[in-house]
Amino acid sequence: MTVKEFDKYIRMGLGRCFTELSTSDRKEKYRAAVLRACLHNYSYDAQSEGSRAEYIYSLAAQYGDDGYFVAPVVSAFMRKSCRDGWDFWDFVHYCRLLFEFAKRGSVAAKTALCEKYDHLLERLAVKRKRYWRVDTDAEQYERLCIALAELDGRAAFDKIKTDLDKLYRLNTAYTVDDFDAFYALLNDESSGWGGKARAEEAVVLSRRPTAEELELSEKFKATADEDERHCMGMDIINAFEHGADLPCELLDAVYYSRCGCCRFDAVKLMAACGQLTDERARECVYDSYGDTREFAKNLLESRKDK
Repeated sequence: MTVKEFDKYIRMGLGRCFTELSTSDRKEKYRAAVLRACLHNYSYDAQSEGSRAEYIYSLAAQYGDDGYFVAPVVSAFMRKSCRDGWDFWDFVHYCRLLFEFAKRGSVAAKTALCEKYDHLLERLAVKRKRYWRVDTDAEQYERLCIALAELDGRAAFDKIKTDLDKLYRLNTAYTVDDFDAFYALLNDESSGWGGKARAEEAVVLSRRPTAEELELSEKFKATADEDERHCMGMDIINAFEHGADLPCELLDAVYYSRCGCCRFDAVKLMAACGQLTDERARECVYDSYGDTREFAKNLLESRKDK
């Protein structure tokens, strides 16, 4: 794989980047691309996809040199201030990536998370809340609450809950409703704080495509613009889900989208149509999107049992 190809695939979030790093004896040539991925949020639609931190960490970990990656991420994280939604998702990327490093023992990553937590808690205690604007400080703080609770378990959860109770007394503008995602962790704790993606389900391509769907597929093949392909890709997924007997290579094209959610939909449909090979499924085990990883693991396990 060339460096240019690796850089393209890491932006897409494909599992083949992990496979390349874990098997190549020339992985140093990819180090700069992995560092760029640490410092930039490559999620196409972060609100839908969430963070790609676990994926990026899996690539950085192949070098056995966490300090090389942690130091610049900590620097970017501590400087980060959020003015809008784009800034917020950059913050989430850094936060979750440092969480992944801290979970594997990085003291510098854990220290940065704790220092940012203390800083934002102090800001919230004296902040004048503007109800007509998104409160990015509160949203950042809640993400840190979740990360630290997931990192250190129930004891950390209880400590953060105590900090929040104190915050409500110091600044009555804030209530439990402002941090409901954090409190929801308590209910999710017994199940590992998250669900599982389902294995493959049959999809019957039972009807002839409409003229509009055929026209859409031709436009999709001819379009190079990434945003246009993303919109068309969602429509193609919808057509397949409603039984349109379109060429299955369209799903393969959607698979190479930068959007992890669209790729997940394509993977499920490829599996249901019998088009997802074991080799492709094994690549998906290392995908950037958590649901795709979980789906592929379940799928390969279910195929073993048959």
